[in-house]
Amino acid sequence: MLLSLELPNLVKPTMKGGKVHLKMLCRTVPCPLLQRCLQEVHLMHIKHVFKGNPATCVASLESPRKFPEMAAVPPRKQIIVKKVECLHSGRKKIKVYPPPSLMSSQSVVLPGPERIRASGVTDNPEKFTELPDEKTHTICDTVETGLHKSFSGECLGMRLPLQTGKYKWISYSELSVPFPHQAMIGICTKTRPEFVLVMLACSRYSLVLVPLYHCFGTENMAYIADQVKMEVMFCENPEFAANILKNRELYPHLKHLILFDGSEDEITELNTSDLKVTSLKDLEIRGKLNLQKPKKPDPDDLFCICYTSGTTGTPKGVMVIHRNILSCIASLDAVLGESIPKNESLMCYLPCAHIYEIINEVYCLFHGCRLGFFSGSTDALLSDIAELKPAVLPLVPKLMNLIYARVKKRIGQNSFRRYLLHLSLQQKEKSLHKGIVSKTAIWDKLLFSKIQKLLGGSIQMIFTASAPVSKEVMQFFRCSMGCLVFEVYGLSELGAAAMTLLSEHDSGFVGPPLPCNHIKLVSTPEMSYFAENDEGEICVRGANVFSGYFKNPEATAEAIDADGWFHTGDIGKWLPNGTLKITDRKKHIFKLAQGEYIVPDITESAYMESHIVSQVYVDGNSDKEFIVGVVVPEKQVFINWAKSKGFQGDFETLCQDKEVKAAVLDHLWTIGKKKSLSSLQQIGNLFLTTEAFSQENGLLTPTLKLKRSSARKKYEQIFLTLYEEGNLRPHK
Repeated sequence: MLLSLELPNLVKPTMKGGKVHLKMLCRTVPCPLLQRCLQEVHLMHIKHVFKGNPATCVASLESPRKFPEMAAVPPRKQIIVKKVECLHSGRKKIKVYPPPSLMSSQSVVLPGPERIRASGVTDNPEKFTELPDEKTHTICDTVETGLHKSFSGECLGMRLPLQTGKYKWISYSELSVPFPHQAMIGICTKTRPEFVLVMLACSRYSLVLVPLYHCFGTENMAYIADQVKMEVMFCENPEFAANILKNRELYPHLKHLILFDGSEDEITELNTSDLKVTSLKDLEIRGKLNLQKPKKPDPDDLFCICYTSGTTGTPKGVMVIHRNILSCIASLDAVLGESIPKNESLMCYLPCAHIYEIINEVYCLFHGCRLGFFSGSTDALLSDIAELKPAVLPLVPKLMNLIYARVKKRIGQNSFRRYLLHLSLQQKEKSLHKGIVSKTAIWDKLLFSKIQKLLGGSIQMIFTASAPVSKEVMQFFRCSMGCLVFEVYGLSELGAAAMTLLSEHDSGFVGPPLPCNHIKLVSTPEMSYFAENDEGEICVRGANVFSGYFKNPEATAEAIDADGWFHTGDIGKWLPNGTLKITDRKKHIFKLAQGEYIVPDITESAYMESHIVSQVYVDGNSDKEFIVGVVVPEKQVFINWAKSKGFQGDFETLCQDKEVKAAVLDHLWTIGKKKSLSSLQQIGNLFLTTEAFSQENGLLTPTLKLKRSSARKKYEQIFLTLYEEGNLRPHK
């Protein structure tokens, strides 16, 4: 059970002569925490809850303290002016100055007509932050730094036995994995300690790491292996190796497979005359008997090739140098300052092939933190988190939405509980507005401590990236977790480019630029976005920008212009507070027969507000006059909704019912109108499906983004049928 609110039974306040006797209510409530809570409620809140008249309420309530207005300060580095620590349950309270609410702007506009913006946390905004310190120039250097910071403490941990045991640790001084010297080293595995070992070994010997996603499939996997001429690949088990052998002709360059798991007999059976299969354990033994002198790379040497997950077609190899990663590390240090956790743990569960996870791991290695890995199943993730008690937790929006939805479900329709949650969030947000991040408020003890314990109880920092987070969900996490919550904007080609500041109380944006780069907006007239209005395509230049796509000069020239600006394809807007808001996506637009450009993300985001929609995909053609969509309903909610409309049947039957489809279309149009969608932005026909978009069916990337090219191919015939049926939009 995610959240259990065990509130005392409340009696209704008595009414005498139109007066609400709140004192009587407080006397009947045995919970001292609730009494204190009620005493902090302003009279306007009492009117809302008890329907009384605040002018005649008989209650001894102290009016809330009024804080003097403070003058806005220019962009600058934030500092921790107060910190209260607790050895057993993590940091309890910090106070940040200046809070973002007091800054006149969170970024700096550089001189010149392009309105380039830079971070305000450094002394010289025009200069990029590139390296974290004088001694750390490469990824392997971060381990040396972490070794000293942690005093050779625990580094990589895994639960043994999986899902039930305690974490077992490898120390910083034990990190070593030598292997045959080859140029390109592939690795395809779930997130586990061996990935970090291989990554650091590659860095130490100037080898290039090529991380691969399981969901790539045989075709894309073979394409990548052939493109980089991969001779060595690390993988998890004999089953994966058997699949490679089954398609041996697709891997002409591959000579060595190193397995993390598998018995000696299984590995022996897999060996062939032209493909050597070895266990990691045997490789370590051979390496110790044949030690090679390390070959330390330079900051501008290639560190890894991160292949994009293929949302738009064939994967492209993003060439990432050591300086790219370390500039992100240095930028995080510049922004976070003294708030960085010391000798704490990071929860590692995101795909290890993704740049987001790689940066998280390298950053924590640099600070001598522990990397605790999940048990391999997302079903056991909360159990892993509870056991590890991490201080740093990266989250993706889908997981945040899931936790928030379960909390709301637990609150249910109880009006007092709903109001108490609303009030608690409101009061915690006021503290954030003043730069105070705390787990010690009355609201934490009354409500939020259970949620905090769900995520280990020791969280000091939460980072979220990969997709936008709604304002409602972001506010909930910032207030309920009592820790610093950051939203980060980045891509495989950039690492991290922008991030919200310490104690940010507002949401709907991704913050100012990080010190490693500058950001400008370029006009996109076909979408009516103009730079002079502080709107346009987001372009980034800096030490974090990748060096190009591997063996793809055409794609590189298209992405990086002659002045070194990387064109992201995202549309952004500068807000008055100097932060960047992601508003659109340039590459996903298409034109209808009327000549109107459609951005499917806008329609999809609007429809996702519906309680009956789990997933939605919108598309169209330039020779058609309306757009169509595929909707995956939220099963039980959808069934209940259909029954309330007079429809009967199971999930599959309802999805095939034409009258149900018409009702859903009408419902979505109502949602769209509330979200100010034009008639052309609303779908004219739709297909209801019981099959969710997933990595398994090839419709989602590892970061849970829709693979539009795959979705378009899968639903091509269905869309033709929808267009033959015609535009069924509601007429009302």
